[in-house]
Amino acid sequence: MRAICEWLGRLHRLWRTLTLTLSQREGALLNWRPSADTVAGNRGTLSYSLRSPSADAGAGRGKRRSHSARSDSVCPVWVHRFAVLTAGATLVLIFVGALVTSTGSGLAVPDWPLSFGQVFPPMVGGVLFEHGHRLVAALVGLLTVALMVLLTQWESRLWVRWLARGAVLAVLLQGTLGGMTVLLRLPLVVSVTHACLAQAFLCLVITLAVCTAPGWQAPPAGPSSNSHPYGYWQP
Repeated sequence: MRAICEWLGRLHRLWRTLTLTLSQREGALLNWRPSADTVAGNRGTLSYSLRSPSADAGAGRGKRRSHSARSDSVCPVWVHRFAVLTAGATLVLIFVGALVTSTGSGLAVPDWPLSFGQVFPPMVGGVLFEHGHRLVAALVGLLTVALMVLLTQWESRLWVRWLARGAVLAVLLQGTLGGMTVLLRLPLVVSVTHACLAQAFLCLVITLAVCTAPGWQAPPAGPSSNSHPYGYWQP
């Protein structure tokens, strides 16, 4: 119990350090102003950097794909749809996990990560629920990793990319806790942590699905769109 508490405390301190570092970086970029010498000696560079994103995209067609993808201010709608798919699959995973608990099938398969030493054992009795839960969990893990890769490629907002990386860490931790639940024969602390983290992970992927929606990213029409540098600023 003490080891688990210490480990969770380390994760909490690491998360606070990352959050503080990102906040300081965003504040420094927002408050940056060029000096008079920089403006006088680098007019060509400043005029290039102040061009519209469409002009920069047209001038840099020969550059790498990742650079051109991040120059867009709005994440593609198909990436948003993939995030919605991942959130829906996560909801199904929680439902299947509840079936495992309600049917008492948590120890129907005594080993992990294989099931009776097989990748696909006979799906009978409680094995249907327990191994089916593992299959859906593996699918959600793959979808989460793919979503993180897509957001790293296409998303220009730094905090969204870090949120996707946090989701990958959460799903890896969730799988580890699920294996510990089986190998340690359903200990209360691990089982409760496994259930709580499942809900937190669902909130993470729902947040990714919401913040990648076109309506969430588009600034309001009119002159007031320039008065919200933090809400619509793209790092």
